[in-house]
Amino acid sequence: GMISKGLEEARGILDFNNEVSKIEAWIRDKELLVSQGDLGKDYEHCMELQKKLDDVDSDMRVDESRIKKIYQMADKLCSEAGSEAPIIEAKKNEIGVKYKGLQ
Repeated sequence: GMISKGLEEARGILDFNNEVSKIEAWIRDKELLVSQGDLGKDYEHCMELQKKLDDVDSDMRVDESRIKKIYQMADKLCSEAGSEAPIIEAKKNEIGVKYKGLQ
């Protein structure tokens, strides 16, 4: 019924927001790495972070497929969630722009 649909939507939004914050943290770390790299300081820490960010087995790693997944989540939520749609759309676009900026 209505209630379970509402709950499912809320859970979807929660999952989306969790995933968004993980990806945003990854992007922040990447940006930090890039700026640190320019300064060439704290090399070992950078290498450690680099490893952590790009480790295939780490749930921290963000790649093309993970970005695609968050896009799909966003689109699905947007088609279901009326009032939240603009916020979800904005987050999706922001991540897209930031991710591209790192390429």
